[in-house]
Amino acid sequence: MSLRERVSLRQVLVTLVVLGVVFPFAAYAAPALVGADASYVVLTGSMRPAIAPGDVVFVSATPAAAIGVGDVITFDRGGEVPTTHRVIEVVEEDGVVMFRTQGDANEDPDAGIVTEPNVIGVVTLTIPFLGSVITAIDTQYGFVALVVLPFALLVLDVAYGAVKARRGGDERETTGADAPAGSAGGAAAAATADRPLPEVYDPVRAAEAYYLAAAALDGDRADTAAATSAVTGRDMTASIAVAVLLVAYAAWNAYWQITTLDAPRPETMSVLSGALVGLAFLVYLRYSGDAADPADPADPEATTAAEASPEATAFVPAAVEPAATGAAGDAEVYRAD
Repeated sequence: MSLRERVSLRQVLVTLVVLGVVFPFAAYAAPALVGADASYVVLTGSMRPAIAPGDVVFVSATPAAAIGVGDVITFDRGGEVPTTHRVIEVVEEDGVVMFRTQGDANEDPDAGIVTEPNVIGVVTLTIPFLGSVITAIDTQYGFVALVVLPFALLVLDVAYGAVKARRGGDERETTGADAPAGSAGGAAAAATADRPLPEVYDPVRAAEAYYLAAAALDGDRADTAAATSAVTGRDMTASIAVAVLLVAYAAWNAYWQITTLDAPRPETMSVLSGALVGLAFLVYLRYSGDAADPADPADPEATTAAEASPEATAFVPAAVEPAATGAAGDAEVYRAD
């Protein structure tokens, strides 16, 4: 089994947890991941308890005719930061739909009425506390603590697991006379080495010895498979494909922001750089290490039971000849040359 196929289940779980933590930030940078058109960090508590400061709201563009009382909308009031309040009344004058809004924590409605062109969209998803983390990431120390350090720990964890699996595989490749004395294969080999070949060949004893040795070898291989919890090369290839899609999508968002907003958002560049590093690391795991093919005769694991188990053929002589015939009812016996 090659090194790239010996990624333990622990590393897969750690990777999934990290992806689960990273995904909300990726969605904030690319709202289309959750079916939204824009995302904003809430700065004030006017919508408590439904939406608190530090939450992130995802907004989807919605026709004015589809917005009703009770919907939470994000709209532009002419300031630098949009406002997110709840619709308390829908007003229609001369075919123009307008909305009266109010914050859940405010005692009075908003002073002005919201016209249709100023509506950005309806809030479709809220992620608590995400905005507080994003605000911290904007600082130098926050970026190191919340982005660089976790990713470095992930890389170290996967590298440690790969090295440990490779060392364990090298130790388990030792079988027969070279196996450790405490292992099943080593004990069988030691017992066989100390026992001289019998002068009388007994096919029953030979078959019993063969199957005992084969069972010991199968047990060692089962222990190896259980301890490895391997991920196949196909799984690694699928992970690389997902990483490529994430890189392409983040790059497209960065390009769109550059052409539309004249500069990409910092979160988008963080997702893009993290996806590139992750893709490079997955490619390294996929194509590094022992590239031996399990179907290749040179692969140590491709050997047959007879080749890998000296004790399996210890009782089989090169040639046999009839020695004597016992009394009535006795079986024939053979003597080895």
